Amino acid sequence: SSIVTLGTARSLLVDSSVYDSRITETTKDHHALLNTTCEDGEDMLPKVETRVVLVGEAGRNGALVKALQDINSPFLMTENVQEFGDGDSTEFETVFVLTDFNSPDYSYLYKRDNRIIGPPVVLHCAAKDEPLHFSCRPLYCTTMLSLSLCFTGFRNKEVMKTLVNLVHHMGGTIRKDFSSKVTHLIANSTNGEKYRVAACMGTPILSSSWIQKAWERRDDVEFHAN
Repeated sequence: SSIVTLGTARSLLVDSSVYDSRITETTKDHHALLNTTCEDGEDMLPKVETRVVLVGEAGRNGALVKALQDINSPFLMTENVQEFGDGDSTEFETVFVLTDFNSPDYSYLYKRDNRIIGPPVVLHCAAKDEPLHFSCRPLYCTTMLSLSLCFTGFRNKEVMKTLVNLVHHMGGTIRKDFSSKVTHLIANSTNGEKYRVAACMGTPILSSSWIQKAWERRDDVEFHAN
């Protein structure tokens, strides 16, 4: 889907060196194109109005409604995402707020490349008096914002897919190769070059349960994994 400039909203856009949440292999040329699209899109594409849509339970959350009002973000409420989520709009950039990232509504919107955020993102921005954060991927909370993770020792692709999605939902990024830019190494074994280098560099080395425990606290706006 096309990426548009969202007024003054801060963009949390994909790093060209990270995994896609679907863990697909991409070429260097595709990485370069993706990086250019995300980072330089502001100069390339026209600005459109942002429309926030509170879906189902999100629309009945008084604190969430007040938070949007506090940051002067116009919003609508709906019980039927198909009213808005089917097809691209040239008039609006629609952002959906969902309380459940495992719901049929989420699946419907995600498959159609819609922008999706969770209530904690709205509450976080309101608390800091910031415009809404937006991402190329669904963003439930900012628990791992600014963190860059690398994995080692994992062989099960389904387990990896789940962990990568959780990190992305919390605002973190994933790097395939270990470097000084990695803030945490998630290890499933103590073998391998990544583990040895991380230990030498003093990079925090954690198990996958750290990601799971952070996700359990996803609705705690004041919590940040570190």
